[in-house]
Amino acid sequence: MVLASFSRNRPRLAALLLFALFMGLLVLSRAPFLSNVLVGEEGMHAAFVLAKGSHAPLNEQGIPQLMLGSFEGEAFLGATQHSIGPYVILRWLSGVWPVAVGDPLPLSDALEARSIQARLPFLLLYLLGVAGLLWRWATVCVQSPSWRWWVFGGLLFYGLTTPLAIGGSIQPQIDASVGVALVGLAAWLLTAVWGPGLQLWAAIAAGVLVGFGKQEWTLAFAAAWGVVLLLSKLWRCANASTVGGFALGLAVGTALTYGLSPTDYLASFNLMDHFLSKSSDVNRLELLMQWRSYLAPVLLLLLLMTITGIGRLPQLVRQSPGAVLVAGGAWAIAVGFAAAGWRGDGFPRYYAPALVASLYALQVFVLGWPDLGQRRMTAMVGLAVIAFGLSLNFGVIGDGLSQKESITSIPGLRLKPVTRRFERIMERSGDENQAVYVDHSGLWIYVPAQDFVHEDPSVAATYQSVYPKSVERLVFKHQQP
Repeated sequence: MVLASFSRNRPRLAALLLFALFMGLLVLSRAPFLSNVLVGEEGMHAAFVLAKGSHAPLNEQGIPQLMLGSFEGEAFLGATQHSIGPYVILRWLSGVWPVAVGDPLPLSDALEARSIQARLPFLLLYLLGVAGLLWRWATVCVQSPSWRWWVFGGLLFYGLTTPLAIGGSIQPQIDASVGVALVGLAAWLLTAVWGPGLQLWAAIAAGVLVGFGKQEWTLAFAAAWGVVLLLSKLWRCANASTVGGFALGLAVGTALTYGLSPTDYLASFNLMDHFLSKSSDVNRLELLMQWRSYLAPVLLLLLLMTITGIGRLPQLVRQSPGAVLVAGGAWAIAVGFAAAGWRGDGFPRYYAPALVASLYALQVFVLGWPDLGQRRMTAMVGLAVIAFGLSLNFGVIGDGLSQKESITSIPGLRLKPVTRRFERIMERSGDENQAVYVDHSGLWIYVPAQDFVHEDPSVAATYQSVYPKSVERLVFKHQQP
């Protein structure tokens, strides 16, 4: 009664408190893993935010590049070979992030402190991408409380605490940070209710956000746009503002990221071909089964989204074309990466934008469903199923915590040996250490004065050809005490 009275008298404050509580729970679920040592390619992406001034990973033209190594104070950089937009966003974030790689570390727990500083900005980008979901849920809870909406809140929490969501949100990489931010904000713009004068601008802004990202997201949403356009023509729906505005924004966003670095933009298509050729002998079904703890929740949410909306598709195309566009984009991203068969570093972060987009579309579809107010037993069953799903989520994530294994890059990698090795290097870094360590790219984030090269064999080979003097000084992981 007191809560209901407070909601009626102070609805905006009540919604804000619910929103903050939900956000706090998401942060709390990730907090134990923020201090995990950076492994794989995480260091080179963290460098886009933490490396500033003379340390900044930029070429002579000011284009962001990957920090692949360093030798005698000179950075060894490599082209991203991706649409440069997401990396530019990380550099913008670097301008406001209060921590730099050269800042002194505390005397105790130095490695953990720097890990938190490196992972936290990527988590903030993720939270920015899901903020629209949480705010809409909170406001509807206050304005029109119902069992249906509380069940959906549980489903929302389930989706945002899956192993893919938790691991991706704290991984210094592109897909689950900038990707979720761009796709999530675009999904919010497309699914929110706007006045007639703002609908067009919202659709344009959404298109710009998607177009400024990776080509994979652009192509996926372009395919979804084509489907919505055809359905609008078939059912004679007046969706010119949403459909036309999104297409215009997509073109503008693509032109912007292309104009910033045409070389990287075009190289990304060559990289796609390279990945496809390398994965030509990969059994797609076997790979998906290996990733089932990550991808089963994504498939579940996509199917729930489809089942919830398919029966009212003509109505949705007329009334909420943006939500249908987001739903199609979610499917296209997921199916596209499943068909590609690329293993990457073993963590399927590429599906994170699809998971978040499906939740945005599902939220709109659920709003149109009948209330469960007279069917509390149905709601209770739904909440019980969600509780079971949450137990599975935290069971998988809990193993990574109890065994100190990576839940991000190279899943299952034991982190204690990496931590101890990095700590020993940190202790020796002030003793004119002349070694060039062949190790995870994250080493440089902890010891920026130390010569290193990322452990990828092709990267290390190129490094040795560029810096011949480094050959006799290379120290591989198995050579370290």
